[in-house]
Amino acid sequence: MRISRVLIAGFLAGLAHGQTAPSFALVIGNDHYRDRPLRTPIHDAEAVASLLRDHFGFRTTLLRDAKRRDIMLALEQYRKTLPPESALLIYYAGHGQTDPEADNKAYWWPVDAEPDNKAEWISSDDIVTAVKTLPAKHVLIVSDSCFSGALTRGVTRAESFSPGADRARVLERLRQRASRELFASGGNEPVADGGADNHSIFAAAFIAALQRIEFDDFAVEEIFGDLRESVGGRSSQLPELDPIRNSGHDGGSFVFHRVTAAKLGVTEAEHEAIPAAGVSARVMPAPSGLQYVRIPAGHATLGMSSGGAGGTDLQPSEFESPGFWMNRTEVTVGAYLRFARARGRPLPATARVAGQVLNQNWASANLPMTMVDWQDATDYCKWDGGRLPSEFEWEYAARGGTTQSLYGPLEEIAWYANNSGPQPIDGDDLWTIQAHKVWTRYERLLVAHGVTIHPVGQKKPNAFGLYDMLGNVVEWTEGNYAPNGIEKAVRGLAWGFVGSDARVSVRNKYVPTTRNPYLGFRCVIDSN
Repeated sequence: MRISRVLIAGFLAGLAHGQTAPSFALVIGNDHYRDRPLRTPIHDAEAVASLLRDHFGFRTTLLRDAKRRDIMLALEQYRKTLPPESALLIYYAGHGQTDPEADNKAYWWPVDAEPDNKAEWISSDDIVTAVKTLPAKHVLIVSDSCFSGALTRGVTRAESFSPGADRARVLERLRQRASRELFASGGNEPVADGGADNHSIFAAAFIAALQRIEFDDFAVEEIFGDLRESVGGRSSQLPELDPIRNSGHDGGSFVFHRVTAAKLGVTEAEHEAIPAAGVSARVMPAPSGLQYVRIPAGHATLGMSSGGAGGTDLQPSEFESPGFWMNRTEVTVGAYLRFARARGRPLPATARVAGQVLNQNWASANLPMTMVDWQDATDYCKWDGGRLPSEFEWEYAARGGTTQSLYGPLEEIAWYANNSGPQPIDGDDLWTIQAHKVWTRYERLLVAHGVTIHPVGQKKPNAFGLYDMLGNVVEWTEGNYAPNGIEKAVRGLAWGFVGSDARVSVRNKYVPTTRNPYLGFRCVIDSN
């Protein structure tokens, strides 16, 4: 893990031209402890990192299952490289502990920590020392762990916002004064792992608070009240927000600034520095914050694939593409929330399968957006500067140059019934033998096996740098399934579908008003 000095130098140059001070985030999620494994921290960390990066312009470093050395080395590199006017958010999700023999001193547990050996634990003294020496003007630690509130024992914050206060003046004052704050998921108490779909209760509330606040510029205390009420109403834990004692706090506060990718000042070259798992692809940002990949001009034979079979596939036909841009991933919940906010549009009902909620209150920003009908998807794409792809464009992009039915081994490229749960299953057996091809019965079996939707971009991309063209959700296209029909064509494979349907040429159809938890979309933009 290395923090780019070139990137930080670029931010300093930007400050000279009046840009907002840069924001950085170190996001840590530890699941796989040897003695006490957890379920949600890595998922929480991935969603938080994505939200901070895509919607608030943070330069994020994500550590999964981090050891003590990983965490302390990252903090040391920030100490050496952060610009003096910058802001750093440190998000930690994992085990926490207090030591009753040392006046209940608080600790974080790196993934290699041993319960009865403090040698690898990270103490509150370690954290305070690191925070005190960071050159950043503002530091916010968000700690989702047991006993995290013990880091700020005995410290009380001053109220920054009073009724009738001039927000702009208050925010400017808070920016001018240094801050060192802790946002803890609870006080000196255990906190819940899970409890909100695939997130901890605190992480789900934190993500939702950042997404839903009406202001584009806001201080952390402006989301604290609603978040505290949300978490306290669903659990026995009560979040806390306080200055960190003996850390250099001077009455300021951490101020968030919501941006779109088009406003980030990030060049295409910098976007290309975030590679698609070894794929070299030109990308561009858009108002949604999602990247579009350049699909090159070319010729392909589309329809029935070599190595595939199915009565729904188009007959082989020739397609000549002038090239276009396509979303690198399926449209995410976070991107759709930005569209809904900009257009004053209500969100659809939360997705459910056999009574199981998939994404409570749309809290997971990095999951594909589902429950949108064809018109919703069309309107979103228009807002983002594009449109839904034609069937030919979708299949041409999905193939990535291959003539085969798949663009890689299915397990490596797609989330589908067999691999979307905690343990592998045989989806075809589940559908034909156990459910007797009865859909409602099949859905209950999916839920019983823990099969569910997944964050975008986790599987391998195709040769064009596109993720999840097969798997996770099927996707709307702009055209009709049949020339004289009313149904719209959809393409791809969904998280609950069986592997025998997996091929880039397979087609399906839905009436335009369909909303379901397996159906999403992505957009294209014409070359000109």
